[in-house]
Amino acid sequence: TLLYDTQGSLWAGGFEGDIYMFDKKNGKGFQKNMEIQVSGNVQALFNTGDQLLIGSDFGFFIHDFEKKITTLLELESSGIKKTKHVVDILPRDSETVWIATGNGLYLFNWQQKKVISKIQYLENSNKGLSNNTVQSLLKISDGLLAVGTANALNLIDFGNPYFNNL
Repeated sequence: TLLYDTQGSLWAGGFEGDIYMFDKKNGKGFQKNMEIQVSGNVQALFNTGDQLLIGSDFGFFIHDFEKKITTLLELESSGIKKTKHVVDILPRDSETVWIATGNGLYLFNWQQKKVISKIQYLENSNKGLSNNTVQSLLKISDGLLAVGTANALNLIDFGNPYFNNL
């Protein structure tokens, strides 16, 4: 995965959990500046400024730049299912991100390090995802989110909550 952040750094995640940060200096191209190691294949990155949010097929990690510590976080409060296959991270506002996983879609506050809500598949209902395996996310507007799952495209309208599984 690749991320070009607002600080002008290029981040690259690899198949063995390696994460590299390339910083553009003096117009001489990108220079390798930092390396972070996590478990699994890196599939999603988001830089909050103070932290790097990392998704891999092993789980969800937060790297604290100041402390230089990387922590694996469990998004499931029940502990029954372990968070796996974090494939996309999409900012919602200045404190929260959407996290696409194999267990559904989470709204996560990175400052408080807690899940605010979870959207998942609900059998015999049109009020949930068509499948818990979320593959990709796209913000269409402030109130409309496209969620690609393993079997359908889901449109979520937050102005009048409904799901439209295409």
